[in-house]
Amino acid sequence: MPTANYVTTNIDLPSYLSYWPRLKTLNDIGKYVEVRKRVDLLMSIKYDGYSVESRRRIETPEFYKQLKTALR
Repeated sequence: MPTANYVTTNIDLPSYLSYWPRLKTLNDIGKYVEVRKRVDLLMSIKYDGYSVESRRRIETPEFYKQLKTALR
């Protein structure tokens, strides 16, 4: 599973954690799960014949892109 930060208070995270999306509410956790399922389905359809390694290289950045969009 791709990484995300779950923070319930308004704190500054270290810069090395800034790449990963920030989940702040229970609703955000639901968005994480929804986007994860959607991206998984997309990858299984679009990249069916790819190796697991190749698929993950495409899937992870796509997941982060879609999750960050959903969290705005």
